[in-house]
Amino acid sequence: MSFLQLNWCDLNWKKWIKLKTKSQERLIIPSLKGVYRIRPANKDFLMYIGQTNNLKRRTSMLASNSYKQDMPLNDPQTAAPNLWVWRQEQGWSYEVSVASTPALTRQNRKGLECLLLWKYRLERGESTLCNHGRFHPDYLKSSEKLKGQKGRKLDSSEPRNPAGGASCPPLRPLKTHTSSDWMGLSWTESVKLKAANFAPAKPSIYKIVDLSNQELLYVGETNNLKGRLSEIKRKFSSAAFSYSAVSQRMLHHQILEIINDLIGYYYHLTGKSPIRQFAKEENVVP
Repeated sequence: MSFLQLNWCDLNWKKWIKLKTKSQERLIIPSLKGVYRIRPANKDFLMYIGQTNNLKRRTSMLASNSYKQDMPLNDPQTAAPNLWVWRQEQGWSYEVSVASTPALTRQNRKGLECLLLWKYRLERGESTLCNHGRFHPDYLKSSEKLKGQKGRKLDSSEPRNPAGGASCPPLRPLKTHTSSDWMGLSWTESVKLKAANFAPAKPSIYKIVDLSNQELLYVGETNNLKGRLSEIKRKFSSAAFSYSAVSQRMLHHQILEIINDLIGYYYHLTGKSPIRQFAKEENVVP
């Protein structure tokens, strides 16, 4: 499994160590920007892939929260409730491996994260258990601190958590973002956003491309593209717009997996994230 190796995707990964440990091993995790991966101890699959501006602090906080007695809240460590639940159900302990990327901006670290998640999906055939909003099917996830609602196990009479559903198949590399069949999806003809006056009132994935140089600006998703179109126009006034409708039967995490694959492949081709992806909140479509 290449995603477990120390040279995966040409990064210099540190050796696997226990996520929760006070031993000298933790000294190998630097206080630097980078990416990290978590697996159940001695297993051949990954639980989570993430990025951070401080690897030592992030992994230490994940260890602390994932091993609490009660399910932790969803912030500031969104992966912690996921790791906690699977530990409760499977009895797993976790190992972590990190790779520092001090030269990358946050925007491009998140693009690299998408690349790693896409590469994992291609090799494994499914996503990690804790990315893209996936969760254990028998549990409700904790809320953010503002609401303060702890997650819980579902009663047998309650419907299962849809976030526990299967992954969608990974998108295969195909052509570039300007193609009508980019990565095997069926994209509409690209039109200037100013002239765009129709969009379906159904779930869709959309892409925004710079008219001047054809660079990819943003990839997004919405449950109602017709209702989102005016907001897209306001955020991207001088750009081209194209969309691909998705089945209403698709689960939300499956749509996010598709978005991830598109961004990950773009990063693979260009070495950068789409220009407006992962930018400051005021610069992106909500």
